[in-house]
Amino acid sequence: MEKIGMVINKQKTGLAVFSKKMPYVLQLSNGVKFTNEIKALGITISHNLTWDKHVSKVINKTSSTIGSLKFLRNYITTQMMI
Repeated sequence: MEKIGMVINKQKTGLAVFSKKMPYVLQLSNGVKFTNEIKALGITISHNLTWDKHVSKVINKTSSTIGSLKFLRNYITTQMMI
């Protein structure tokens, strides 16, 4: 990347090794953080290629939204809710 003049944003860049084996632990000297999961386009993928964390996050967010709608149904009309 340096050869073509690109600069890495170290706060936004992470390195993950995808493997079904034990997670890797690496020490990087260039300031890029090593992580066991990557979030791309709103989807979280873990090092062992599972969707568990992403599914849990979606369930929690959906549950929260449904709870808010249940509370609001006592105060607004269905049309307003839609």
